[in-house]
Amino acid sequence: MATMSVWLNYKNPLVRDLAWAIGSPALITSNPQHLLQNHLAGDAQTPAASCNYWPEPSWFETQLQAYLPALDQLERNPEPLAAILKALKSPRLGIYFEALLTYWLATSERYLLLQRNLPIRAINSASGHQTTIGEFDFIVLDKLTNKTLHWEVAIKYYLGLGNIEYPWQWFGPNKKDRLDLKLKHLLHKQTKLSNHPASKKTLDNLGIQIDETWVILKGYLFYPFNSPTQRPAFLSQSHLRGDWQKASEFERCEEVQQWKKLDRKQWLCEHENIFLNTAVNNCSYTSPTHSSEYYTNINNKTTSQRRFIVPDLWF
Repeated sequence: MATMSVWLNYKNPLVRDLAWAIGSPALITSNPQHLLQNHLAGDAQTPAASCNYWPEPSWFETQLQAYLPALDQLERNPEPLAAILKALKSPRLGIYFEALLTYWLATSERYLLLQRNLPIRAINSASGHQTTIGEFDFIVLDKLTNKTLHWEVAIKYYLGLGNIEYPWQWFGPNKKDRLDLKLKHLLHKQTKLSNHPASKKTLDNLGIQIDETWVILKGYLFYPFNSPTQRPAFLSQSHLRGDWQKASEFERCEEVQQWKKLDRKQWLCEHENIFLNTAVNNCSYTSPTHSSEYYTNINNKTTSQRRFIVPDLWF
């Protein structure tokens, strides 16, 4: 089985999600700076983003292959992973994704997790109150290269609307988020955190010096249903994708009883849909009225066919 689908070998959903979190491809091309500079025109800070590193798909594949023995052991006894994930206090998908990466780093032979969610605070000169400047997602020591890495990680789902050649034409399911806004925040704030004087002081006190800053942005992109659209140049060639469709069109064209709504925890990893029939009590289709909803076609037993169904007035 191809490396990028290795997670389908695991029957335990938590182990499958862990394999996906490690091995799935990024959304953005591994060298996006010059492309994003054109697409995020008018932002004078964009050229400064060249110091960031966006791992290539082969890097994720390599990490997954190296971790297969640990995944095989978890498949036999998933309790260590299950206990960590059960203790999560937030249902947010981003928290779940970070917890999976934390487990991987904490049990990896190559990496040493130095800090996770390290806040940086400073005194506001005007008010005299302490304010939070930002937070390091992960600070990791790569024992192979002996480099200390700052990882900014995120998991995102965007629906392309209109001219999808541009990052600002990719919207979150509730249209409260946009790909270009996330990229600007990553490039100009989150990845610049180690340059802030307050960060330098905190890191010095911890005996940490950041050598490189990495961006790990994963998830799915959803293209308009039945639209012959080409992949925009700034997107990774191997990014994961689905499609989206207006509710009225979907209800005219599909046998809606074949579609089941995915629980939030099922958003990460595509599944062999037989698991959804036998092990998961997913909700049947109901026409969305306020926000878009995420469905899979359980009639397709071997291939995960995923689609966002959006209210007719969504756009």
